[in-house]
Amino acid sequence: MSRGLQITKDRLQIYNSRYNMDASFDIEDLKDENGLALGTRVNLWFPLTED
Repeated sequence: MSRGLQITKDRLQIYNSRYNMDASFDIEDLKDENGLALGTRVNLWFPLTED
């Protein structure tokens, strides 16, 4: 795992424990219709909360 991904993972763990949340992330490799690489998308997921 790259250093940047490890930092993101560690920060989300701290956030989740501090705020009792279940935030997460995933990584998608983007490809065109021919299967050629277009780039990477990182999705951060934060649950909705009710105040």
